[in-house]
Amino acid sequence: MQFICDYAANGALNAVWFYLPAIVANAFPFFLYKVIGYEIPIDQEKKIGKQNILGKRTFGGFFAMLIGALIIGVIQGRTIESVYLGTGAFFGVLINSFIKRRIGIKEGGSLLIFDQIDYVAGATLFYISAYQLDSTVFVFGCIVSVIYHPIANYLLNKVDMKNLLKRFVK
Repeated sequence: MQFICDYAANGALNAVWFYLPAIVANAFPFFLYKVIGYEIPIDQEKKIGKQNILGKRTFGGFFAMLIGALIIGVIQGRTIESVYLGTGAFFGVLINSFIKRRIGIKEGGSLLIFDQIDYVAGATLFYISAYQLDSTVFVFGCIVSVIYHPIANYLLNKVDMKNLLKRFVK
């Protein structure tokens, strides 16, 4: 039993370390939404039916994600890898947004599980285009993301982070 616990803990820690640039990238647009040209939509507000193609995804959000990933990448000594992970995370979120709009889920609506792993899947796809990755890191990355993502959202809502940030960034 101890072996299983050690294996799971080690796998989770390795996944968090590996995906940390993508994890931070996924959160960074929330913290920089007032600072970086957040208002320019990637889809130029073009619609399919009544829904924007990509929801409210913006160029500012992309650059915020890239900056967040790069900060962690520099700290970890993995700058180039962090570009792959941050860019991939963004495209994972874009694909999720596109799918949600096509199946009628409005902006802010939930697509269970995929909302928690979209950025991990995107980061992985971009990363493996240039590097090798052990599949257990991906599996543990998805598991960790499914667990931590709702907890982080709950805590951010509990402290009303959005209104708190509005006071500091004008």
